[in-house]
Amino acid sequence: MGETIRAALNSLAVAAPDWLVKRLKKDWFDRYGRRVENYRLPKLDSERETLGNQMGEDGFNLLKKIYAPNAP
Repeated sequence: MGETIRAALNSLAVAAPDWLVKRLKKDWFDRYGRRVENYRLPKLDSERETLGNQMGEDGFNLLKKIYAPNAP
């Protein structure tokens, strides 16, 4: 899931950089700035679940922004 969001953000950075910059959340850089396999995932199941839920929320948030009427 994290790699999918990272790839989408990278594509948007090329296609509509000004639009994307205005809509990025600061913590997205920490989660999606590098490939998911290049950083350590939490060891505890509860922490991995929390991270997965956050990534899912980020993905839905990004989709809402992409499909908004004012999106390029």
